Amino acid sequence: MRALTRRFAVKLAMRKPSPERIPLAGDAVYARNYFTTQLGTSKTSREYVVLSINQRGYDCYYFDPETRARTEEIVPFERLSRLHVRVRQYYREIQIDYQSASEFLTYQALGLPWIFWLRERIAQAAFNRQKLVRAERNRMVRLFLEKSLETPGYSATAISVLSELHGDRWVLHPDNAPVMAYYDLLLDSLVSSGHLSNHQGQYVLEPAALALLDAFEQDERHHNDMVRQQRLLAGLTGALVLIGALQAGAAILSAWKNAAPLI
Repeated sequence: MRALTRRFAVKLAMRKPSPERIPLAGDAVYARNYFTTQLGTSKTSREYVVLSINQRGYDCYYFDPETRARTEEIVPFERLSRLHVRVRQYYREIQIDYQSASEFLTYQALGLPWIFWLRERIAQAAFNRQKLVRAERNRMVRLFLEKSLETPGYSATAISVLSELHGDRWVLHPDNAPVMAYYDLLLDSLVSSGHLSNHQGQYVLEPAALALLDAFEQDERHHNDMVRQQRLLAGLTGALVLIGALQAGAAILSAWKNAAPLI
């Protein structure tokens, strides 16, 4: 049964095999809908990439782990029961990795890739509406501090900082070029103020950045206190309005009950 499941999964994935070059940007990304199928075993590091299916088995290739040379080989059908099946789906802007044949078949049967894509589109649309340039100076310094505590001497480029803060969605942001230029300027401003140092494009945290974070955290606490006070005031105002409305309703009801008949 397991072998049949794997064989069916490979057959289904190979109906839409990935092209030799997979587009990662531009309009071609939105037309992606294909699969890359891999066969392998935990006993070796060799991973076969399936190219096609013939009468004897699967036309595959693999890369030698030492020489990185590409070697083509036919994997017979009877070997499939001893191999795991992994499928990578390129669906429009997203990429889904399936770790087993059953997982791949379940997702395809339930139409989950489309749901995941829709969720990602909604998240991307919300991200595109954000103004990326707010409070980024402090977020950036905080990022460097957290990373430096994890890895002493941590350094990063402007691209890696932007990816750490916003993930890979910034690449698809319609204003990604101006945002990248802004981050370059922002990092250079932190260098000029002594909070970061630049070593051939690699930015490193300086001790002076701690004072900046301390001041920012104080401002943030003050802001949060103000927000809490405003919410409390709004809640009290709403409660007073509700009490007033109930009292007014009770007064009207009482007056109506005590009123003389019209006839």
